[in-house]
Amino acid sequence: MEQLMFALLIWLGAHTSYVIPNGLPFIEYKSAQELSDMKYGSNYSERRLEVSAIFSDSKKTIYLNKKFDLNNKIDQGILLHELVHYLQMYNALDFKCVEAREPEAYQLTHAWSQEQGIGDPFQDPIFKLLLLQLAKCPNF
Repeated sequence: MEQLMFALLIWLGAHTSYVIPNGLPFIEYKSAQELSDMKYGSNYSERRLEVSAIFSDSKKTIYLNKKFDLNNKIDQGILLHELVHYLQMYNALDFKCVEAREPEAYQLTHAWSQEQGIGDPFQDPIFKLLLLQLAKCPNF
């Protein structure tokens, strides 16, 4: 896992102006339900999107689904996405809201996915519209 994370950080360093830290974030594995509860709250009845992973700034931890497969390129893209959030935090970027961090993470994941030959995992036009709305920091 460490080798993969360093490789992804090197890729991100080559494709952004971020300062790349020497250390890595912590990794913890959670069930799909636990990830959903972390994102939306355990009493939140309406789930918006399936949660594959979460980055916690305060704990410097990436939470991955227990089914994460180190050798699966789509799962690697999910990890890369969360590493973007790690770099955003490490580089002390200021965002109007947490959701405003997402477009950059998805754009970089898209670019990496294209390089890996796995296409655009986010090609659904409705998803892209939702992403644009999230970046405007709506009140949920």
